[in-house]
Amino acid sequence: MKVKCIKNKRYMFPRESVMQGNTLTTTFKGLCIDDVYNVYGMCLSGGEIKYLLHDEYGYAKWYYADLFELIDHRLPSDWYHTFLGYRENSVSNVWGYKELIMHTNHFDDLVDLKEEALEIFHLRKKQMDHMYDR
Repeated sequence: MKVKCIKNKRYMFPRESVMQGNTLTTTFKGLCIDDVYNVYGMCLSGGEIKYLLHDEYGYAKWYYADLFELIDHRLPSDWYHTFLGYRENSVSNVWGYKELIMHTNHFDDLVDLKEEALEIFHLRKKQMDHMYDR
């Protein structure tokens, strides 16, 4: 799966809150408009899809799907999925490489930029990049 960045700014709050006047925005400086990114995982959080990307700063980071346009819709055949239950404003579903789903703390450790999680991410990134480049 590949995505093209179409914007790097969005509202900080859910749509309902924006409609009530909360119009603060945030700029995602780790993204460059018109750049293409490989997707290494997806999650559904608070009713919004996020993509796990390797950003311009070299970080593994989750970004909102509405910042992108899908340019390659194929999913890796070795992705896993987990359903974590319906929880308001929390992650309910995750798709991605094995450790992202099967290792209990990997998701949170990746968000916290822990070294072991980043090593696993970079190993899986290298494998997926090879597949995406075919």
